[in-house]
Amino acid sequence: MNIAMHTNSIIDLPVYDQLRLMKMFGISGVMLFWYKDKFENSVHTFPEHARKTGLEIENVHVPYHMIDGLWKDSHEREDVLRWYMQHISDCSDHEIEKIVMHPVGWQSSIKVSLAALDSYKRLADHAEKKNVKILLENVASSKYLDFIFNGVDSPSLKFCYDNGHEMLMPEEERLLLKYSNRVEGLHLTDNNCVEDLHMLPFDGKENWKRIREELHKINYAGRLAFEVGWQYRNQNKKYSHEDYVIQLVKRAERIINS
Repeated sequence: MNIAMHTNSIIDLPVYDQLRLMKMFGISGVMLFWYKDKFENSVHTFPEHARKTGLEIENVHVPYHMIDGLWKDSHEREDVLRWYMQHISDCSDHEIEKIVMHPVGWQSSIKVSLAALDSYKRLADHAEKKNVKILLENVASSKYLDFIFNGVDSPSLKFCYDNGHEMLMPEEERLLLKYSNRVEGLHLTDNNCVEDLHMLPFDGKENWKRIREELHKINYAGRLAFEVGWQYRNQNKKYSHEDYVIQLVKRAERIINS
């Protein structure tokens, strides 16, 4: 099946074992979280592990704890810019075409700024030179995405749709449709419309038929990529690691056929 899972799904297993389970149960792609886990000395081992396992790398998701620094007109911004430019260069070196970034920190209330437009213009220019696309992910408010997309004209700036984050937004915008010409990645999950729980599909309140219809409406031809988490607050630990991956595949089939 043409679906992807991410390497933060079962964090108590080494990445290589997670990848092996994905491949074993029919998953074709992987989203690599660019975070060093307790089993590996470097994130730079992850791409090799994925390819040896026979999985295609969907994208790399980089850390977002420093991202608000891109919006500040201060000396800090140059350091943060260099940090994210290095991540883009890392992707290029590993022949990974897409990098996922949050535009701001989770539930950030930072003010929009011309400094941010300069930051994202420079990141986009660097990504274009490196043949990498930056997929900006929707977080708690779409105003930051609107600001960047309207202010920076670059073919390297695309959109990663996170339905779980959208479920927590106070307004209903249907972001798949709003940014349809930029969609190049998905983070699919479920929650209770209160917390970002990263549940398996159909364990929360998402309308999966609507998601499928919107993907069809925008002619999305990429993988169904799931950002679920076996470990999250123990809610999914009724499954073994193997059964958790099997459940995801079954529920992806249900979305496709709903």
